[in-house]
Amino acid sequence: MAASQSQGPIATTTSRCESQTVRGRHLYEIAGYSLHKGLDKGKFIRSSNFTVGGYDWCIRYCPEDDKEYIAVYLVLMTRDAEVRALYEFSKCPTTLR
Repeated sequence: MAASQSQGPIATTTSRCESQTVRGRHLYEIAGYSLHKGLDKGKFIRSSNFTVGGYDWCIRYCPEDDKEYIAVYLVLMTRDAEVRALYEFSKCPTTLR
């Protein structure tokens, strides 16, 4: 008798990976926008924390030295979390109200 026949039936297992997609929107108004343009290089202002998908986030705004560009970042504030995010920034009208 062959060795494979004497070991009995082969156990079959299955698993599944399912991604969860959550959508959210956060409006961040920078009041007195022109007053923030003079921030030193490496300095930034940030939004308050907001929650999307059970994780805390904030938006970080960094005006650049040459005054032609700014940098805007989405920052994951939840500690020890590993999350993938697709996001888009857009300029809103002058006032949100």
